[in-house]
Amino acid sequence: MFVNRIARSTLAHQSRMFHMRPAHRLPVHSFGLSQPQATRIIQPIRSQKYSTSGSICERNDYVSQVLYQWMVILGLSIFGMLLIDHRIRSGEELLWNKQERMEERLGKNQERLGKDQERMEERLTTMIRSAEARVQRSSR
Repeated sequence: MFVNRIARSTLAHQSRMFHMRPAHRLPVHSFGLSQPQATRIIQPIRSQKYSTSGSICERNDYVSQVLYQWMVILGLSIFGMLLIDHRIRSGEELLWNKQERMEERLGKNQERLGKDQERMEERLTTMIRSAEARVQRSSR
């Protein structure tokens, strides 16, 4: 009794789920039909549902596959361009920073050079004065 109830509920469930299963996975033995009868019933369903005559579903599937491939290519291209742009901007930033450092060094070197030049002029002036003083002392 209990086993029959389980068998009936299983059969009812499978008959309700019939439309959701692919035809090749139908449990034909559970419908109480012999294999040849089930094959005669299922074959037309399978041929209607999975016909290869270029149905709308198949065309949509093909279009979606092609579109998917193009979207992947487009996405990778955009990602690549963004990555290249980021690298270019990073490179420009590095060059800009390097240029700023070089300008700072140049400014410091020019300051040092100016100070060195002033010191050299002072020394030269001092040497000239001392030489003139020696000449004046020796001429006296």
